[in-house]
Amino acid sequence: MNAQPTTNRRPPSGVRDPALGGSSSPSTAPAASRRDTWPSGSCRGAGGFLVCHLTPGVLPTREDLIQTFHEAPRETLATVVEQIRFEQQCRTSL
Repeated sequence: MNAQPTTNRRPPSGVRDPALGGSSSPSTAPAASRRDTWPSGSCRGAGGFLVCHLTPGVLPTREDLIQTFHEAPRETLATVVEQIRFEQQCRTSL
């Protein structure tokens, strides 16, 4: 069994290596990573390439659909748990 050394491996495309002077965190990420987006059932049924932009107290419409992989600013990103909480807050605010 030949084990390949990992020291010369390049990071995946789009990932910056801090050892080479780059940032380990990109400045943008997919829109689906935003705190205020949610993959509605209809979005998931359509192939998962759309997410719904949520606003508390406002019923989402088709105009609130955004593409999953559009860029989103880093400061809008959240964990899945934060997204779930935000979706629950929006749902109960209607």
